Amino acid sequence: MNEFLILLQAKLDELKSKEKINEDIINIQDKINALNLKAKLDSKSIIAIKNQLEEIANQTIKISNINADSKQINSSGEKIGQQLGNNINKSLQSALYDVKQNMTNILNDLNSKKLSAVDLSKIFNLDRASLDSSVKEKVRGLTKELNLLAKEVVTTNSEGAWEKIVTNVSALNKVLSASGMSRDISSFKESLDILDYFQNKKIFIGNKSDVLSNTGLSVKELNNQFRNLGVTFTTVSKDSIKLDSIWSELFNFSPNLRDISSYGDQLNTIVTHLKIAKDAKFGESNLTPVNSQDVSKVLVDWLSNVEKLQRKMEMFQQDQSEIEQRMIQQSNNSTEKVLNNERKKQKAYENTAKAKQKYVENSSVVKSPNDIISFDNIINATDKANEHFQKLLKNEKATVSTIEHVDENSNLDSFIVKIRRANGAVEQLNYELNETKFEFVSGSINNNGIEKQFNSIIAKADSLQTRFNELKANYSDLNAPGAIKNEKHLLELSNQYDIITKAIENVRKSDNSTFFSMVSNAQKEISVLKIIAKQFKNAETAASSLRTKDVSTVKSKYASDLDVLITKMKSNGLYTKGFQKGANNLRNILNSITNESDSYELTVFLNGIDKLSAGFKRAQASAKAFNQEQKVGIKTSGLEARLAEIQRISPEIVNFKTQIGNAEITIESIIKDLSKVSTNDSFNVVKERVAAFENAAKAAGYTIDEVNLKTESLVNQVNKIQLMSNGGIKNDYATQIEVLSGNFRTLGLTQDEVNQKLQNINTAFDNLKRRINQPFDESNYAEIISLNDKLQKELAKSENEYKKLQASTKGYVSEQKRLNQANTIEAWNQKNSRATNEVITKNNEYIASLRDLNSQMTNMQFNKIVNGFKQSENAMRGLGKIGSSLKAQMSQAMSSLTTYFSASAAIMKLVSSTRTAVTELKEVDTFITEISKANKELTKTELKQIGNNSFGTASKYGKTATDYLSGVQEASRAGYTNAEEIAELSTAAQGAGDMTAELANQMIIATDKAYKLGGSAEELRNVLDGVNFISNNNAVNMTNLSEGMSIAGSTAASFGIGVNELTSALGTMVATTQQSGSEVARAFKAILLNIRQVSDEEEGIDADGLTKYEQACNALGVSLKEVKNGVLQLRDPMQVLKELSIEYNKLSETDIKRTNLLNSVGGKLRSTQLDALLRQWPMYENMLQQYDEGVGSMAIEAEKTANSWEGSLKRLHNTWVSTVGNVAESNTIITIINGFNNLLSVINNVTDKLGSLGTIGLGAGLFAGLKNVGMA
Repeated sequence: MNEFLILLQAKLDELKSKEKINEDIINIQDKINALNLKAKLDSKSIIAIKNQLEEIANQTIKISNINADSKQINSSGEKIGQQLGNNINKSLQSALYDVKQNMTNILNDLNSKKLSAVDLSKIFNLDRASLDSSVKEKVRGLTKELNLLAKEVVTTNSEGAWEKIVTNVSALNKVLSASGMSRDISSFKESLDILDYFQNKKIFIGNKSDVLSNTGLSVKELNNQFRNLGVTFTTVSKDSIKLDSIWSELFNFSPNLRDISSYGDQLNTIVTHLKIAKDAKFGESNLTPVNSQDVSKVLVDWLSNVEKLQRKMEMFQQDQSEIEQRMIQQSNNSTEKVLNNERKKQKAYENTAKAKQKYVENSSVVKSPNDIISFDNIINATDKANEHFQKLLKNEKATVSTIEHVDENSNLDSFIVKIRRANGAVEQLNYELNETKFEFVSGSINNNGIEKQFNSIIAKADSLQTRFNELKANYSDLNAPGAIKNEKHLLELSNQYDIITKAIENVRKSDNSTFFSMVSNAQKEISVLKIIAKQFKNAETAASSLRTKDVSTVKSKYASDLDVLITKMKSNGLYTKGFQKGANNLRNILNSITNESDSYELTVFLNGIDKLSAGFKRAQASAKAFNQEQKVGIKTSGLEARLAEIQRISPEIVNFKTQIGNAEITIESIIKDLSKVSTNDSFNVVKERVAAFENAAKAAGYTIDEVNLKTESLVNQVNKIQLMSNGGIKNDYATQIEVLSGNFRTLGLTQDEVNQKLQNINTAFDNLKRRINQPFDESNYAEIISLNDKLQKELAKSENEYKKLQASTKGYVSEQKRLNQANTIEAWNQKNSRATNEVITKNNEYIASLRDLNSQMTNMQFNKIVNGFKQSENAMRGLGKIGSSLKAQMSQAMSSLTTYFSASAAIMKLVSSTRTAVTELKEVDTFITEISKANKELTKTELKQIGNNSFGTASKYGKTATDYLSGVQEASRAGYTNAEEIAELSTAAQGAGDMTAELANQMIIATDKAYKLGGSAEELRNVLDGVNFISNNNAVNMTNLSEGMSIAGSTAASFGIGVNELTSALGTMVATTQQSGSEVARAFKAILLNIRQVSDEEEGIDADGLTKYEQACNALGVSLKEVKNGVLQLRDPMQVLKELSIEYNKLSETDIKRTNLLNSVGGKLRSTQLDALLRQWPMYENMLQQYDEGVGSMAIEAEKTANSWEGSLKRLHNTWVSTVGNVAESNTIITIINGFNNLLSVINNVTDKLGSLGTIGLGAGLFAGLKNVGMA
């Protein structure tokens, strides 16, 4: 009931902060650490410790407000969440397909990891002849039943099926525990090593008679006997091993072989060893009863996987149901939408017809009976009619005409009044003589003009609607960059949508008199929509930026944007006092922002910079128009100067006239026309006229060519300088300066630094513009050209400076890379407190510089820090200053390992309901024992120190001591002298990538061996950083990459493929296909073997196939071989794949070359992976870059795990286990633990219920009522 009340309180209160639990855990941990040290140093203080423990037991712990993306979510949950997140961006149909595919993958995963009777027989040696066959039959029956039940529970989560599984697992456990056997091969090492040497090889044995005489067996009998060992004896010397040639190599396995020299003895010895090895692997002499824990582990692992897959399947089934419901709803909505659209269309057609009719009716001159008058039968009757209708239509531009009709006596008997209206309609009114008057008898309207005008109204309304729909779709897309998501903002947008819809409808209903005002109103409302949408985006961007980024980073970014805008204004000569005042106001607003609550101020700034930018664009457009006029003016001035020069050379030409087209042209008329030029087109007309006039004058004998060529050249130069200075020509000076400014900024220079570098250029430009825009004549040409030369020299000088700076820095280091390196140095400082103060101080300076993101850092500066840090690290290693200065003190204070178990029985009894400290201490002891076996050079003191350090090291990464010690054990077995460093890397990788200890150890050791890194912790850390950074930024996790690298690493390294290339290739294929790391790695291994032309029976690659592979590549123009230094050799595989990718993606999907390549180079089972790699080669290259940028990323991820509440609980757990071990010698510790047990029960209960609490919600005050419910 107490536990129920606590969990109920947790469920009801879900709103308080997560950080509280971390504070409380750290509080308790600090107190345990204090009493831990006190117990070690003062054995008489046990009563005080008891009181402290009781105080800790009464400590309130609160769990609240757990973020949805915290580390306590397990990896499968992260994958599912990520998958569902991706589906949001797809159509429902695509999302449903993905969900179903994931469900299929789950069933495939279940099938691939099903219980196998064959595997169990091998593991527990059930194939032995002495075992009753009924045992194997029972195992087969139980595994078959369990696999069927597993599929049922995964798909249905049936309680009945779960109960049957538990029953059958228990039965299978009983059978395997009773009948299973373990095989001990430790005493057969010598023979097994020799078997390994000869495995898959052929041994040359001379002639058949020699074999028979020495072994008593024929060649056939020998091969039959050892077939299952993979060893073959042959009488053919080709491709076989001769014993005498390799005999000395076997001394490493068995020194006794040195005494054997004759062929017969050698052969007999090898045969004897093979028989021993065969018995060791398949005989019964070395079998012992199986450990029941080994059986339980196999079955529990299988059961855990089934449960994990069931949870995944259940989530996807829920997703499937939700998506299908949404599809049904969407289908219904779509159907209704189509019907509504059809109704709207029909209504629109009706309204259009009515509107047209109304328009026609309203357009008639005859609007009332008063307009229908008759005219007297007089001579000028038609004139009277004309006069009447002219008066009637005096307010519009209408044309009235009449057509008369006379009888045979030439008397007027009828006439027609034709009226052409301003809207294009032509109305005809028919009048006939009725005795004494001409009466109106009929009328008609030719409404082609009306129809045209009406259609133009509809077209304009449609255009406005299209623009409105585009904006609305953009603002409604929640997945678009900068999407508007705030509910209040969306409501205001919806209101504006309604206003615009009504305004566009008014355009459709407008007539000739209201059309332009209705269009203007609709355009205004659309502009309002754009403005408020931009403001809403700014507001949400401001809130998001301040919430997700450091305030100084945000301010720096927007300050840079403002500086860029100011620079553009200045370079265009438009930075007026008004703009300057606006920019200063914006900078003051930005400077006033101090924390994330200042989102309003940032919104004001963003709106302001939008307005400032819009104002600049308007001014720029006006300046452009002005510059265009100036450009025309400059051209006009040049042409006027030319005409003046002609008059100077031939004054009499003023009297010359010529006919051009239909006009008479003189030099005076040309000058007059030139004075009216305002556009380029009108200038070109006059220019052509001048050319024609000159040709005619020359033909008439006038001299016009005696022009001073030098002066003309200067005129041209000055004209061009005017254009370059004032704009109106491509790549003018303002443009060049702006481009140069942008280039400097790309190198990471601040705007102030850029302004400093461009100061001389801007001064020279200002001087030139000032002079060129003042009146001048020929006497000033030299001065203008000189100023122009100075400006060009300054431009060239700055351009050279930019190129040199670019070459020396090659850009600036990213913020992420700087922070990663800072974290690496900081972690080193914490780990190596024995280093000198000078080094620690210098490293702190490095850290401060790297984290000062307000200033840019060049690659050169960054490399200087990295190299300086490495030099310091090497120096400290040489002085023996690597490591923690407290290790020795703690080692002396710790009691011997045996004290860990002195009170084990009592402690296990008291804390059996929790994750008991003693159980883990036993595991620690087991690991220490195994480590001592693997590395016999370790002293007892060193072993104890490894055990003591395991708790602290593991806590750094949010893992347990055994997670760390398993790494020490595996590294020691692999022969590493720095096993503790390797183990710490493994523990960090486990924390960063949510990997098992087994996989992390395997990946690190396999990578080190494959790439011959010599156990360098630094090199391996770089590898793990790269792997981690790729997994952080792509749809692939470290588990998949680690699995793949363990499998393909050796092959890839042997072919010269770097570890970064291997990681990126595997990551690309996993991210694209979503297959497992092991599956992708086996595929990549086979692809490499194909490209490198290496046959492999296991992969199904033979000599004939290799030829086909090469032909498939050649068909695409990609060769697998090249000639180097006169020798034909195979090319780099990754270069081959890159070239294949280029050619492959040029082909259509149906091209036979594409199919041949996949079937050939990829192999029958590898086409999916090869296709993924070739299609996504840009993703591969991006991952290569990410690998290099990952420095320090693993430490950051591991730190997140350690600082999560689950990691905090593990730290507390490690502290408690260590404390129990340290004070366990005291008899009165039992009393202390008894009083403390309730608190630990609750803490471990939180750990146990992590998954379920994460589902129902973690509430505040989980332990707040401990005293009230008796838990304290």
